[in-house]
Amino acid sequence: MFNLLPAAPLDGGQVLQAVVWWRTGGQDRALRAAGRRGQVFGRLLVAVGVLSFAGGASGGLWLVLIGGFVAIVASAERKRAVLGAALRGVRVAEAMSCPVTTGPDWLTVDRFIEEIAAQAGHSVLPLLDFEGRSSGVVQLRRCRPRSGPRCGCAMWRPRCRGARSRPPRRRWRTSWTASAPPPAPACPS
Repeated sequence: MFNLLPAAPLDGGQVLQAVVWWRTGGQDRALRAAGRRGQVFGRLLVAVGVLSFAGGASGGLWLVLIGGFVAIVASAERKRAVLGAALRGVRVAEAMSCPVTTGPDWLTVDRFIEEIAAQAGHSVLPLLDFEGRSSGVVQLRRCRPRSGPRCGCAMWRPRCRGARSRPPRRRWRTSWTASAPPPAPACPS
């Protein structure tokens, strides 16, 4: 029965969303209305839970937890509706930075950061090999040592995700921005 209450993200919120969409003809408006109801309902549950707990009922903590969850998810649904409406019809080419800043995958991490990343102003940069083909993506905040004779920054390609740490700054001069992923036997299954 609880799930049928008319507040997002509950099933009753989906029914409310469908009714508002049917009556108004606007999906974005329906998403925002259901999300707003979910936020109000979640906050109301939190308030009732706090009052219940203050009155000596330990079950009030569950109401606080459930109410907080409902309010957070409903807020996320509202934000998604607003963002979806704002981005509707926008092409990817209009949202990307141009020209695209790329870096060669044969540079050391030290040179890559000084010469490419520092001027680019992005946290993720595509790498190109000697022939100009895309060879991966460097995520600067996730630089970590790689297995094998060369080490480098984490690249967006299938690889093992071990508990490795970021290479220390003193090793950036000898670490490469690209290297082959670790061999399959090193990857936990």
